[in-house]
This record gives sequence, C-alpha cells and structure tokens, in this order.
Amino acid sequence: MKRVTLKEVAAEAGISISCTARALKGRAGISNATRERVRAIADKLGYRPDPILSALATYRESRRKKAFQGTIAYLANHSSELECLASLQSGDPFHGARERAAMLGYQLRYFPLNDLLDSPERFWKRLRNQGIQGVLIRSFPVETACIPPSPTGFHCVDLFSQPHSVTVSTVSSNHAQSMELVLMHLKKSGYEKPALILNTRISTILHHGWRMAFSVSAQNFKKMLHFNHEEFPVSESSLTQWIGLHRPDALLFCYSEDHMPGAKILSRWHREGIASLCMDLLDPDCGIAGIYQDRKLAGAEALSLLHGMLMAGGLVVVRPPTATLIPGTWMEGNQRIPRDP
Repeated sequence: MKRVTLKEVAAEAGISISCTARALKGRAGISNATRERVRAIADKLGYRPDPILSALATYRESRRKKAFQGTIAYLANHSSELECLASLQSGDPFHGARERAAMLGYQLRYFPLNDLLDSPERFWKRLRNQGIQGVLIRSFPVETACIPPSPTGFHCVDLFSQPHSVTVSTVSSNHAQSMELVLMHLKKSGYEKPALILNTRISTILHHGWRMAFSVSAQNFKKMLHFNHEEFPVSESSLTQWIGLHRPDALLFCYSEDHMPGAKILSRWHREGIASLCMDLLDPDCGIAGIYQDRKLAGAEALSLLHGMLMAGGLVVVRPPTATLIPGTWMEGNQRIPRDP
C-alpha cells in the first residue's frame, strides 16, 4: 500500500509543506484552528510519519549549531578557571554546565567568587557592562551566608550550597533520598548499629536531609549513633576511641572521600566488621562504598534552569525560588558492601 506523503497532506490542506510539518509537530507560529484542521486531514488520509526520515531530521536538528544566546557567568571559590577545572568539587559542575550551555547557544565564562564577595557593586556593574544577566554560583556552606543578593536584572542559580533557599533557586543533591538508599542496603545486609559522622563546622542546613532521613529510620535498626566533630578532617585517634566505646558496625561519613580517614585505618575497621561509607563521593571509582553525587548532571540542570529564567526574563511573571534535587547513585565499592548477614 502506498504511503501517504506530507506533500499530499499539505496539498489537501492548501498550505505549504513546512507549515504542514510545523502544524503536525505542534510548533509555534501556527494557529490552533490550522493545527487541528491539518491533523484532521492527516488522520483522514492515513498519514503516518516515515520513522527513518523522522530520525534523520532529529539527528540533523541535534547537530545544527545553536544561535548564540549570550554569556553566562560561572562563579566558584578558585582563583582561575584552570584551578576550578582541576577540582572535582567545582570542576565537574563547571564541565556539565559548559556542555549544556553549548547545546543551548551560550558561552560560559569563569569568575572567582571572591570578586563578588570583595566588591559586590563593582562585580555586578562589570557583568552588566559585559551584557551578562545569568549567573551560576558554585558556593559552599560557609560562603552562602555572606553572598550578597543580586540586583534587579540578574538571574542567579546556586549550586550545591543551601537547598530550599528563600532568596535564590538552587540545584543540590537529594540528601534524604541518598541516606534512605544507604540505609536500605545496610538493613538488607544485616547491619544493626550505623553511625552518622558529621562535621559541626559545615552548615546544619546542608546536612538536614541526611540527619532527618537517618533519624526517621531509627525503628529499623537496633541502635543508631552520632559522632559530631569540629576538627576537619576528623581526628582518627578520637574517632577510633569513640568506636571502641560505642561499637558501631557501619560509619556513614557525611562529606567527600578526600576528608575521610586513610585507607589503612579504613581497612583495619573493615577487618573488624565495621563498614565505612561515603555520603558524597567525588570519584565513583575510588573503591569506597557510598553515594555518588553526579555533579556534572547538577551543573547541566542548573544551566537549564537558568536558561529558562533568561527566556522568561521579559515576561511579567514572578516565581518563587525553586529547589531542584539530584538523586544520588549507590556505589558498591571494593570492600563488598553490603555484606552477608
């Protein structure tokens, strides 16, 4: 049976082929009445898009260079872009944001966060003179409290600092989901006395999701413990002494693996039946069990969120700040976590 072509639908509708295609795809610039009429004609004629041609058109669209939309500023607490890229904490979000920016037609330019903290008025004037209206800020808990609000005319998204901010939209890790995932693995594997290892110098707001989900699961374990420390990184001797007194069977470190105790002491605890897990892995292949926070994805999602703000910038629409939470991924590690009961 001969396939009905787009050209035949266009002839029946009395409009051009390009208008017919846009009407069938629901693209802008076509009235609702025309769109409905073209779809009715296509249904009547039995028109079905050629899947091979549709796939080819989609591929060509994805390869087409996007029109330049403008420049977006990326701020982090490093003195230069090269230093930022060398850091997994800030480099991965920057990579993710830059890739998404290129897809959407933006250039991403790096600025040291200290430029903003040292002289806010001069910084915002500098961005305004360069035609920059969108800003991604990769700040940290201790810096979040002192970041001055942006003036009118700028759109900002904060990365990984303080979820549920009342002043600026944020993209951060879903700490509650990550903790639930870790505790599920521990419970299935027979662990009974997990301990939450927290640094009290880091924002309590940042740790709220971890602590909340940990507390909610208390009924699922024989005992749940907390070890709070001020020094950073944690003192191995004080933690070892605390472990001897309380005898936990799993340690949940609420920071990245580069601030955990060394491999030698982790191996010793593992031989004693104590698992060491990281709630904020920077490197998914480091061999430590825990949660990998996909910082590249977070950077990309933050850029998309900012893009939406910029596109709606001319509309008289006031929206409250939003919090986009990126789910964590469980990594098994080299020390066979979970274990057999």
